[in-house]
Amino acid sequence: MKKLRENKGYSMVEMIICLAIIMILAGMAVVTISSISSSKASASRETFDAELSALQARTKSQSPDNAIKLVKNGDRYDIYYGTSKDGTDFTPNDASKPDAKLEKVSITYSSDGSAGTEVNEQIIKFRKSDGSVVVGYGVYRFNKAGSGKLVARVTLNKDTGNHYYGE
Repeated sequence: MKKLRENKGYSMVEMIICLAIIMILAGMAVVTISSISSSKASASRETFDAELSALQARTKSQSPDNAIKLVKNGDRYDIYYGTSKDGTDFTPNDASKPDAKLEKVSITYSSDGSAGTEVNEQIIKFRKSDGSVVVGYGVYRFNKAGSGKLVARVTLNKDTGNHYYGE
């Protein structure tokens, strides 16, 4: 009777198959993480757009001094509701916690549609009488945090107060 030879390890073919499986799984993980990051940046754009609508409605129905302030906080932005007389001063309703957060995004702003600069702090205020924008009108570009890849753009019209988005 023949004696079975002892197994001393894995064959080269088995090692190549294992490495191929690991590489496929790693590639899928990278794509998934990238998709999650892009969707968070896109959701931030939607939140920002909704906050602009809410601010405009509050200003028209309540006080003409209503405003929001967008503040950079690491790889996110915090939105605070408050009051502003002329668009340069700002008093938050509650400075201890933001009213909304924009996650995994970097925002650049320009009033004239140029490439713009990264937002650290930005006040946005509407006029009560006609809904036009007192301060903060222009183009807000939402980029995926880390990569700088443009995800969306929100344009806030100075004369009408309309805001619309695109890529």
